[in-house]
Amino acid sequence: MVTVQKSSIAKHLILEAYAELFTIEDKISFFQKKYNQSFEKFQQKLKSSDEKFETYDDYIEWKAYQNMLNHLKKKIKDLKNGDFTVA
Repeated sequence: MVTVQKSSIAKHLILEAYAELFTIEDKISFFQKKYNQSFEKFQQKLKSSDEKFETYDDYIEWKAYQNMLNHLKKKIKDLKNGDFTVA
């Protein structure tokens, strides 16, 4: 049997989460540059304009990345605080 400390697992999971976070932030940055605005402004503008398929597709994708970013930030915070269990 191998014994692994919880802190070692946390460090590994945090590194994985930061790698994923970097990728997601890069995707969000792409959309911010493409539309030259924040997600919130883009969302407001989209709701008040005619629907364009490409723009709406970008909105769906951008929104998903925003949700993933929020989820990952919470996950990293929980890992740093030791708020996780090992099965």
